[in-house]
Amino acid sequence: MEKGNRFPPYEEILKIALAGLLHDLGKPISRSPKYRQKYEPYGVYATTHWPHSGQGAYFIEKNKNHFKYFPNIDAIIRLVLSHHAPAWVDEKILQLADW
Repeated sequence: MEKGNRFPPYEEILKIALAGLLHDLGKPISRSPKYRQKYEPYGVYATTHWPHSGQGAYFIEKNKNHFKYFPNIDAIIRLVLSHHAPAWVDEKILQLADW
């Protein structure tokens, strides 16, 4: 943040807002027998105790071409994956907004 500027850059606000829209994308996937197996999280996506976080992040990763106009999609994926176990400030903001 620039000295004297109390607000974060627009890109940071947009990243958190987009992650807020997508953060529970895995919930309908985890409840659907048709899509649950297709988007079963593995590796880094299976590291949380909340399967919908991993399934949502994995869905975005597998369909990145549909999100090509989203700025910094990798950071959005990180936020979606970690919105129940935040380690960074932006993840904590998303978690608080989810409550």
